[in-house]
Amino acid sequence: MTAIAPSTRPRTPRFAASSRFWIATVVLVVGGFCAASALMLADLHRDTWDQAVTGERNLVAALAQNIDRNIELYDLSLRAVADGLSEPDLATLSPRVQDLMLYDRSATGRGLGSLLVLDRDGKVVRGSAPGFIGADLSDRDAFQAQKANPSRGLYISRPFRRRVTGGDEVIAFSRSLRAADGSFVGVVVGTIGLSYFHELFAREDLGRRGNINLFLLDGTCVMRLPAASDIGRSFAGSANFQRFLTAPSGTFSGTASTDGLQRIYSFARVGSLPMIVDVAMAEDDVFAAWREKTAIVGVALAALCFLALGLGSKLTRQLERTARTERRLSESEAEYRLLAENAQDVIMRLDPSLRRSYVSPACRSVLGYEPEELVGRSPQEIIHTDDWPTVAALILSAREGRSDVEAVYRLRHRTGRIVWVEGRYGLLPGDRGFIAVLRDITLRKHAEERAAALNAELAHLANNDALTGLANRRRFDEILEAEWRRAERDDGPISLLLLDVDRFKLFNDRYGHQGGDGCLRAVADAVRGVISRPGDLTARYGGEEFAMVLPGTDAKGAAVVAERVRRAVEALALPHDGNPFCGGVVTVSIGCATSGPATGRQPDRDALVAAADTCLYEAKRTGRNRVTASLPDAPLAPVPADEAERLAALAAYEGSGALAPSESLDRIARVAAHLLDVPVAFVSLIGRDTATLVGRHGTEIDAVPRRDAFCAHTILGDAPLVVPDTAADPRFAANALTRGGVAFYAGAPLVDPNGGARLGALCIADTAPRAPLDDRGRDLLAALARLVMEELESRSAAPRPDDRARAA
Repeated sequence: MTAIAPSTRPRTPRFAASSRFWIATVVLVVGGFCAASALMLADLHRDTWDQAVTGERNLVAALAQNIDRNIELYDLSLRAVADGLSEPDLATLSPRVQDLMLYDRSATGRGLGSLLVLDRDGKVVRGSAPGFIGADLSDRDAFQAQKANPSRGLYISRPFRRRVTGGDEVIAFSRSLRAADGSFVGVVVGTIGLSYFHELFAREDLGRRGNINLFLLDGTCVMRLPAASDIGRSFAGSANFQRFLTAPSGTFSGTASTDGLQRIYSFARVGSLPMIVDVAMAEDDVFAAWREKTAIVGVALAALCFLALGLGSKLTRQLERTARTERRLSESEAEYRLLAENAQDVIMRLDPSLRRSYVSPACRSVLGYEPEELVGRSPQEIIHTDDWPTVAALILSAREGRSDVEAVYRLRHRTGRIVWVEGRYGLLPGDRGFIAVLRDITLRKHAEERAAALNAELAHLANNDALTGLANRRRFDEILEAEWRRAERDDGPISLLLLDVDRFKLFNDRYGHQGGDGCLRAVADAVRGVISRPGDLTARYGGEEFAMVLPGTDAKGAAVVAERVRRAVEALALPHDGNPFCGGVVTVSIGCATSGPATGRQPDRDALVAAADTCLYEAKRTGRNRVTASLPDAPLAPVPADEAERLAALAAYEGSGALAPSESLDRIARVAAHLLDVPVAFVSLIGRDTATLVGRHGTEIDAVPRRDAFCAHTILGDAPLVVPDTAADPRFAANALTRGGVAFYAGAPLVDPNGGARLGALCIADTAPRAPLDDRGRDLLAALARLVMEELESRSAAPRPDDRARAA
């Protein structure tokens, strides 16, 4: 900023012209401040509205996505029950296997009720909870609606109180059951407690008078916070609800029909469901801070107007009193006008040695000093030590003739607190020093710091798992992608560990979900304690699975870290009655995979994850509580230690005639293929040199050499063996069956109940790679394998035709 040079030529007083000039100047200055303040307040009003609307829209989207996802999962359970009941082979299975087929345990989640099957008269004939059997639910909307229109698909009822379970408030979901000819035969129905929506909405803070609503499309209120008394009431006639129906989503300002308050409404349809969720914040709450700032600005403007009027009056009297002071006024005109135009800021004049020769009275409110205390002293005394280089550079720029040079730095208030200022320096003509204008921006800096802290907190919530505090799956994918690209660019190694808590479902069944959450937090803390390098990442991969990304770590180093993690978890000594073979404590199984120059493979993110996942399942299959860094390299399966006893048991079954091919074994293979959605399934018995197929579906092969049989590897363990991609597995890459087109394989061992020998396996296969079986699929395959052994036992005990002939 360049000061205005004072005039040295005496002038004749012109009172009338000067008065008009200064009055006009005061009016323009005050008007300019008023206009600028009005524009600032208008912008602030728009920003407040935009922030409120953005927050509402984000919250509505998150709530709609959460509700849609949970209802979609529950609807899949209804579909699964309906599809399972239509299977002709269902009646041939044991009741336990039927339950495995029909109920996938999704109804055990928070707020979800049991899945019930009603006949055409509305009587409960079966369900995931036996206590409902025989109940008459024919009067419920969920039954009546499906009976009236069996082809309507998913139906969502109005809220009601359950009679059977004590009167808790729920909404029901139902799908019709139809016979092969399309006639109505019943309904499958489930419920969700309104407590689920209450807990979901109660976590949000919308101010003292904000609310969240969930409606059906007919206007029925499913959940409303905080006025829960409106649940079940119809809002179809309200003007606001009618606007909800005009678009899939939107935002508007309207008057509430319940209390007459003006609110900002943001709404959205819940996916493809007949439901609408809306968030409404009271405009009084949203603009409360804005009104307070408006009042402050108004007071400041009034003070400015009075100050301007006082200055104008004084100037007029000065012009009337004497013209002799005009020369002195002319000499100080530049300083005076600068002070008048920046009266709210601290204005200082510095001599060439940077000593203050003048300080404006505004220093009292900004810095707490009287002007006399600062005059004659160096500015460096109250400038923060770390910021003095910034100010020195600012003064140097002004000395070089640059105009409008400014910087933000810190000053020490007389009380010791820090004051943030925006300093602007200008060189006076003739190198007579500097004019410095300091504007207090402490409030703005604090607001920026709060915004930065909020953004950091939001980033933490977006990237971290809420239960364990570890990175979440989203963050894991980002880091793995970045480190994989770095490894590819630098041609360096990268390792991945996948961890799974052993038998965690049994832990949840025994200790409850809260105990399960505590277990996962303890395991997360133990895993976090092993990591020491800043670049390593530990994340919750999903459920009871964790993942560790180790950039720049070779296979040997990854195995060392994995073993430390395994020991750290085992050292927690958390009791786990469902894990008796691992000491009765919580343990983990770990799969390690490494890509990079030392492995002879270029880094490949998807292959790295698949390799670690395969090693993890191999660790679980071969006993759990162990680290598996690679799969067996031998092309032939090792011979079991009990081979002699196993062959003897197989010969005993064969001698009884139980191992002959049969329609019953073909039927079990067919059920396995259908339930697990694969084209091929078979029952294989492993002899000394040959694997014989005694039950088949989708294949005409009777036998294969034992050296090529995948089942020869299955009988080495107790758990099912799953090979998602045989070509990527060293054990089977060169196998004749792999070259013949078998790309996916899974098998559960057939265990002799008399001596425990593994006679063979119930297997499924596909010509294309597939995702690994989940726990439900593995349990189902193992259950069907036990059904095969029951059939063999039954046939072994039954008399053969030649025995009956000899007896006759």
